[in-house]
Amino acid sequence: MSIYQDPETDYHVLRTTLRLATTHRLTVYDATYLEPAIRRNLPLATLDRKIAGCGCRVQSRLLGL
Repeated sequence: MSIYQDPETDYHVLRTTLRLATTHRLTVYDATYLEPAIRRNLPLATLDRKIAGCGCRVQSRLLGL
């Protein structure tokens, strides 16, 4: 498996990521995981209930663990 660096993350961190953190009362660290999953329509795997709840509210695909 190769590592992929998302070239758009820097652009979105000051807008979308901070908005997600504020709106859903997440840390910016946690919102950093949620933002690319939403933007790129990727599944999100987490055991964190707060992140999982946000993922469902913003219609990100969530993998049940």
